[in-house]
Amino acid sequence: MHQETVRRVLVRHHINRVTLPPVKRVKRFEAKEPNELWQIDIMGRTNFPLIGDLYLICSIDDHNRFIPYGQWFYRKYGVNLYQVMYKSFVKYGLPKGILSDRESVFRSSKKGGEANYQ
Repeated sequence: MHQETVRRVLVRHHINRVTLPPVKRVKRFEAKEPNELWQIDIMGRTNFPLIGDLYLICSIDDHNRFIPYGQWFYRKYGVNLYQVMYKSFVKYGLPKGILSDRESVFRSSKKGGEANYQ
């Protein structure tokens, strides 16, 4: 296929470079010292052939990428999130701050979208 033909098809379907929205620049940061900031996140569903679909929930120290605690779960319930947080706190103390994404398990619609663990 000729390059011009490919370009015309892309333009016709509005997926050429000119029509793509601008990409927001990623701002990289790192905590200055351990326990200053932890990230907590849920890794998407992973299929294990012998046991089924599992989710990994873990906490990560933003300074050195150390993982205070992580565990695989069958469901991504809030209680599982709190279990990971609790076990992280018991073993390594309280961080100054926690960063999480806006996934529904982290926030309550009743509180206007604030994190459940504030």
